Amino acid sequence: MIRDRNVSHRATGYLAICLLAWASSLALAGPETVDEQLVVTPGGLTSVQITRGSLSVVGWDRSEIHVEGALDEQVERFIFETRGDVTRIEVILPKPLEHRMLQRTTDLTIHMPSGSDLEVSGVSLAVGVSGVSRQVSVGVISGDINVRGGRGQIELQTVSGQIDLLGADGRIFMRSVSGDLLAREVEGEARYSTVSGRILIEAGSDDQTLESVSGDIDVRGEGIRHLRGQIVSGDIRFDGSLAPDASVALTTISGTVEMVLSGEVNGTFDVSTGSGRIRNHLTSDEPTRPQYGPGRSLRFKVSDAVSQVNLSARSGDVILTRSGVRGVSR
Repeated sequence: MIRDRNVSHRATGYLAICLLAWASSLALAGPETVDEQLVVTPGGLTSVQITRGSLSVVGWDRSEIHVEGALDEQVERFIFETRGDVTRIEVILPKPLEHRMLQRTTDLTIHMPSGSDLEVSGVSLAVGVSGVSRQVSVGVISGDINVRGGRGQIELQTVSGQIDLLGADGRIFMRSVSGDLLAREVEGEARYSTVSGRILIEAGSDDQTLESVSGDIDVRGEGIRHLRGQIVSGDIRFDGSLAPDASVALTTISGTVEMVLSGEVNGTFDVSTGSGRIRNHLTSDEPTRPQYGPGRSLRFKVSDAVSQVNLSARSGDVILTRSGVRGVSR
């Protein structure tokens, strides 16, 4: 009996220690949810740092920032403060992170003045932004970025994920190492870059530069003034119209370059290919071959417009046609 009582005392003591440790860990842990707001001055900067999870940012017409949602189950501290014209929102996790199955990661919705700048950074974070009418900067390692609106400097970058931009105006920079880029109804000067992914531009700005190592480029727009597209392995297609003073240069090393023009066609066209065909459906001009070696080239001018179009495919075809002509598009 004495032995059993000692064992019982030990078990009870061990249980008490475990309960105390569990209670202490709860006391030290950060909150599970947040629902807070601060009054701010419109026109400032909202800076958000979240390691992992999802984030939705919505611009509104109030002079306050409201944050609500769930915090990461490993959160140590949540920071929400305003100093001067900068508001800082940060979910702090332990370093190094515990690599285990998680039941909950950060999932926040932030309402902020639409006339303030936004800056977001994260590691594994999906980001959605809408209603912000000022500068927007988003940079993550892994996760999709979806932005509606923005004006001024727009910088969107992800290493692994897709970027989708709609209705922005200003100096636009979008980059993904492994993921597609989609931009629609944007204005201003735009730069798009991806290593392995497709670039699709619809109703794009009149000044665009597109670069891809491996992935197709597809541009659709009217009145394009400056368009530069370069790709190592993939196809380039432009479908739309050019401004009277347009400057266009589309080049691929291994792939097809296709230009489908609508409206009035003007300007000087310089076309070349190394080991492919040139199919010209705009005029009756025919490509020529060099006296020695492979390749084809074609140069022709339509009217007296000053537009300059340069199309080149090292290993692939170059196609020139008008919109609505069947049987020539790939």
